[in-house]
Amino acid sequence: IDSALKSNSQAFSQLEAPLKSQNFPMNDFYQLQDSVSAYVELTRGMLALVKIGNMTAFVDILDKDPGYKVWLQYTRFSKQVNAFEDAIAQRAKERYEQALSNSYFLQILLFLLSMPTLAYTAFQANRTLSLSEQLRKSEIEKSGDALPPGRAGAVHRVRREALRPRD
Repeated sequence: IDSALKSNSQAFSQLEAPLKSQNFPMNDFYQLQDSVSAYVELTRGMLALVKIGNMTAFVDILDKDPGYKVWLQYTRFSKQVNAFEDAIAQRAKERYEQALSNSYFLQILLFLLSMPTLAYTAFQANRTLSLSEQLRKSEIEKSGDALPPGRAGAVHRVRREALRPRD
């Protein structure tokens, strides 16, 4: 009996903190806790009646079924807690779905912003390479040296000469 009472006390203690942290209305919790404590004391009294052999008084109390009211109170409280927790879970699910929707929107927006930027960058890079190649060819033509293929050293010399300042 003592271990059951200790477990009962621990169960209420372990339930109290999470319910408080979730802003559960605690009046019903405390009423149930008080009712269970009163019922435990009543059962201790009933046990004492059995130990002293007063079965008539024990049966009179038992006929009134005092545990039934506590059980009804527990089922009502349990339904309230379940509904409360279900509402929290539903709100969390809705917030998750909204965040997911926002994430998809942001991904699409980033794609729409980045693709034209990438295309413009590729266009400018291609244009710069093309202008660089035209400039190189123009400098070679200006120097008057037509280089046969495979004469890399001559290309470097022509480039150096083309880039050297002229007097």
